[in-house]
Amino acid sequence: MKLYHQEGNICFQTELVIQADVSEVWKLLTTTEGLAKWFPELKAEHLASDNMLTFEADGFKAEMAVLVYEEQEHLKLMWDSGEVSFRLKEVHPGETSLAFLERLPLSFPNLYQDLAGWHYELKRLKGAAEKHEVSFTAECIKKKAEEMKQLMAEQKQLSEEKEKL
Repeated sequence: MKLYHQEGNICFQTELVIQADVSEVWKLLTTTEGLAKWFPELKAEHLASDNMLTFEADGFKAEMAVLVYEEQEHLKLMWDSGEVSFRLKEVHPGETSLAFLERLPLSFPNLYQDLAGWHYELKRLKGAAEKHEVSFTAECIKKKAEEMKQLMAEQKQLSEEKEKL
């Protein structure tokens, strides 16, 4: 996992190796049936017709534009004012590497909770692909968000110290 500043954004980057074919992981990312297995708030009904995914939770609904759609290779979406990207690559038959990147502006609401949420959602994606359930609580996300916030504060302090030298 990497967490860093870049051009006024915070970036969260991670890579997973998933014991499943690329085609199976792709279906989990791009179909409503697949998304329901790991991120049920996302729907893909408008993916083919409008290049959109829909996010629905607690009475809130938002359409997210698909920025890149390269079949079984790369999916990149608007995520509110940020972006999320999934890159797939076959490592071996039945084994897929998933490179994830989330880029959010520093002004993003609930910035660290969102980053931490993706940390856990990706674990659920891996679990869904490998046919085992992964669960987490709001407390897990809160704790991870605090860890990420602390990490970014430490990185900022180190950068400022280097600039003084």
